[in-house]
Amino acid sequence: MWDKLQKNKITSDLINFKKLNNSKKNISLGFNNHGIKSLTSNYKNRIVEEKEASQQEGLHQHLKEQAVKSENDRERVEEMVRKSNRLIFSISTFLSYVFPWSLFASTLEIEESRVTFIFRQPFSSQSHSLEVKDISNIFIEKDLFFASLQVVSRTFIQNDIKIKYLRKSDAMKMRIIIEGMRTFMNKNIDTSNYEIKELVDKLQELYTVRA
Repeated sequence: MWDKLQKNKITSDLINFKKLNNSKKNISLGFNNHGIKSLTSNYKNRIVEEKEASQQEGLHQHLKEQAVKSENDRERVEEMVRKSNRLIFSISTFLSYVFPWSLFASTLEIEESRVTFIFRQPFSSQSHSLEVKDISNIFIEKDLFFASLQVVSRTFIQNDIKIKYLRKSDAMKMRIIIEGMRTFMNKNIDTSNYEIKELVDKLQELYTVRA
């Protein structure tokens, strides 16, 4: 009888011991699962935060680049307008000195980026413009009283334009200025910072040095 009671007690203790171990295992497993879930959640949150920060930085950089581009575009437009509107030198045929025939005098004008021929007649006028960078050559023909100036272009359909009955000194000065502006443009020299008179003096000085 005593042996049976002892055996039952030992069996009961073993059962309780197993239950206690299983309980500890469940507690440990639950703790581990909670820890893993917590770490996973923190990692996901960090990934989301880094992604949002990267997006914000990219947006900021994009806005910064757009602002810089807008400012550069504005400066380029202002520079183009400033250059296109500056008349450097202008000459006209001899009719400009005889009224009322001065109303029909043809004119040759040079701006910083182009040369414009204006041919006037009693009831009409024609205008032709050439880019300075496209001019390949300039010729002057002289007779007893007047001179004619011929400009050859790489892109103009008729290849060249001529204006006649110019004063010889005017034709020569115009040629000097056109050739000087063409040289400056080929060298990528910005002439917009010069006053007109100063620019013309520099162009004539360049021609004197080269001659």
